[in-house]
Amino acid sequence: MKVCFWSLQKMNKYISLTKVFLKNSSSNFLKDKKGSLSKTIKQLLLYAVIILSLLPLISMFGIATTSSYDILKPLNQEGIILSAAMSISSAVIFTFGIFFIMSVFYFSSDVDTILVLPVKPWIILMSKFTIVLIYEYITEIVVLMPVMVAFGVKSSAGLIYYIYSIIIFLTLPIVPLIIAGLITILIMRFSGFTKNKDRFKTIAQICILIFVLGINLILQKLGKGFSSGADMAKLLAQGNNSLLKSSSKIFINIRYAVESLISGSSLTGILNMLLYLLITAILLTIFIIFSEAFYIKGVIGMNQIQAKHKVLTSSEITKKSAKKSKVLTYTVKELKILFRTPVYFMNCVIMNFIWPLFLIIPLVSQKDFIKNFIYMRRYFNTIISDNVTLGISISIVFGVSLMLSIINPIGCTAISREGKNIFVNKYIPMDYKNQLLSKALAAFIINFSGIMLMIFLITIIVRPTLHIFIIMILLSAIGTIFSIFLGIIIDLNYPRLNWDNEQRAVKQNFNVLVIMILGSLITGIVIFSTIQLHIPFHIILPLIIIIFSIIDIVLYKIITTRGVNLYKNIQ
Repeated sequence: MKVCFWSLQKMNKYISLTKVFLKNSSSNFLKDKKGSLSKTIKQLLLYAVIILSLLPLISMFGIATTSSYDILKPLNQEGIILSAAMSISSAVIFTFGIFFIMSVFYFSSDVDTILVLPVKPWIILMSKFTIVLIYEYITEIVVLMPVMVAFGVKSSAGLIYYIYSIIIFLTLPIVPLIIAGLITILIMRFSGFTKNKDRFKTIAQICILIFVLGINLILQKLGKGFSSGADMAKLLAQGNNSLLKSSSKIFINIRYAVESLISGSSLTGILNMLLYLLITAILLTIFIIFSEAFYIKGVIGMNQIQAKHKVLTSSEITKKSAKKSKVLTYTVKELKILFRTPVYFMNCVIMNFIWPLFLIIPLVSQKDFIKNFIYMRRYFNTIISDNVTLGISISIVFGVSLMLSIINPIGCTAISREGKNIFVNKYIPMDYKNQLLSKALAAFIINFSGIMLMIFLITIIVRPTLHIFIIMILLSAIGTIFSIFLGIIIDLNYPRLNWDNEQRAVKQNFNVLVIMILGSLITGIVIFSTIQLHIPFHIILPLIIIIFSIIDIVLYKIITTRGVNLYKNIQ
């Protein structure tokens, strides 16, 4: 009885602590402490728009499932649909899980507070793990849930299928999060041996990011699956969902989850479900034991910062105190904050240069990548010889550069990143207009640098002519300015200043999602119109340049007039 009470007491602590973490992580999602009812209604409407914007993607997964089922069912290989959906979900969860775990386990403001609580380390770990798990359910709702539902409807599945589906939906993220957690905790454990905490945080995150890219490369190689078409044909001919054995090589629990769904209430289905849950439970136990040994030691002193002092000579003092351009000085200040703050560096700077790597890695990882480069150059020469095809390509270049700039939160969080220290900007000897323009300039420097890296890689691969190269740079610059100005205007209207760690300013800021939705719509309209109307190159190019240059000028005027007033009235 005493043991039972002791276990119940620990469970109550786990539930209570989880509630506290959940409340802290979502405290600003619905309403600020000083928020009005009108602001709450606006935010609720915003969430409704976000949900509606995800419906096409959810529908796409559902339609793809029904179409694939009709093709694979006659071959008795329909199980590969569920396996692919679970593998994709797990890969996405693993990738995002790395950053969520870094944020929740190490960079949250409650880290120093919880260490002094009379609570076992494993309870703290499991509470934080649960918060990350809840975040990842959103990924499953978009990617996995429509596939499971569509598969169940097409196969006329019974009640057991849906019961198993709920169990798998709730437990599938655990294994990829465990892998992500073990990697993160192991790397962050060594933070205690360095004096410069911020620098180590940045280096650790870069190491983790490189590891994620490595895993991505491995998954791509495994995704090829078979050495030849004959191997594929042989497995297809076997039937009985023989492809399942080759479809989930990284996340071993997926195979048993799929087998349980296909077999249903039979003994095979029950045994596979038990095996799936057993593997998950064993890995979770290993994670708890490992984390309890390494997490606390790694998290102690994470928020300590060591200042570096230097005695300046008279000439250095004179040089540093010399009069400089206000805009340039404030821009440099913005850049220093972005580079020196680990969270901002990862989300606003380094991620800007990761996308070009995602382009080049799949290409160079192939055996005959040089031959592929030659083929791509020939194909590019074919494209530029046709006026309509070149027009479509130009619109795609503009759309891609626009989206690359939009997915970087540096512009749409320019005001939010100030946080509760926004009042300091009211007292510095610099007018609000120049402050806003400096923020825009800092964002442009970082965003455009990443896009230029992408253009440089494309130039190496396809070797465009000089005038095409100049056009790509010009369109990218216009698109980058548009995205930054639009982001700043959105952030001026809906700044998120009430945050307690930098992660919330950029990762939990719905302004980021708003501008991504708007950017996707604009990109889609430009590309779709060019394709459907067969607009040739000599028409679409001046249209894009003139229209978006005018929009950029209008946005500039809005920022320097109404934007200044909004900035002035921010409390």
